[in-house]
Amino acid sequence: MIICPKCKAPILLSHSSRINCECGADFDEQGGILFFARDYEEFFADHTKESVSILEKSATEHFWLLERKRWVMRAVNRYLGTSDRFLDVGVGGCDIAVGLRDEGIDVTLADIQKESLEIGAKLGFEHLFQFNLYEPVFKDHFQGVGVFDVLEHLDDDALAIKNLLQMISPGGFVFATVPAFNFLWNNRDNMEMHKRRYSRRQFVNLFQSQGADVVSCTYIFSFIFPLLLIRAMQSWLAPRTEFSESDQLQQFSIGSTVNKALKLATKVERKIFRKRSLPFGGSLFLIARRRY
Repeated sequence: MIICPKCKAPILLSHSSRINCECGADFDEQGGILFFARDYEEFFADHTKESVSILEKSATEHFWLLERKRWVMRAVNRYLGTSDRFLDVGVGGCDIAVGLRDEGIDVTLADIQKESLEIGAKLGFEHLFQFNLYEPVFKDHFQGVGVFDVLEHLDDDALAIKNLLQMISPGGFVFATVPAFNFLWNNRDNMEMHKRRYSRRQFVNLFQSQGADVVSCTYIFSFIFPLLLIRAMQSWLAPRTEFSESDQLQQFSIGSTVNKALKLATKVERKIFRKRSLPFGGSLFLIARRRY
């Protein structure tokens, strides 16, 4: 069910470029995107146009994006079937959404930032929703929802999780990734305006506090943990708070040889730790279920 983010009443989509609710709120469609929070630029500045662009360009090559996509796709395919409805919230370069669509999942894209949704429109996605996660526009609508490196950007991650659970049907699943461990905090976290990193216990407790059943929560990117620790130590010694457009464009820039080596390392890690988790890693991947 699609609902008005203001009064929570059901609303019907039409072929008109404007959507009106009985409460007086009105929303519009442009370029195939339904806009429910046009004023987002006044309060959301975490991702620049440049950072979204580099995400799109790096999606098919960068080891980290590829490995995260593999973890997500394997999990979603395990718990959802073809034609099940899936909402990808905070789509970035749309790499995960494309992979799931290719597997037969019915994917809807959602983001507060129009640039990411414009990428989705170019890629042929038909269901594109721009809204604020604090004011959701769905209720009991999807079998699965994904938030991949989104929650660390939000001041109120508990409210966001509460809303994510309400957007799926009872028995549906939430799939989420976040950066791990506050002691790994580094200049890139500052550049991307992260609010926090998470421990496994903290992340599990956060979902449980909103009434979710946590199916699994595992650390990933464990093999590169020493590199992440070195990066954090470098940032402790030379902290930064100001960043240029060039910094944004360089955030996924690594040499091809290093990229190939890290692809191999993450592939080995995935095979060894597919059924068990190390007690550390650079990210967390959680699967939770909404109770019936």
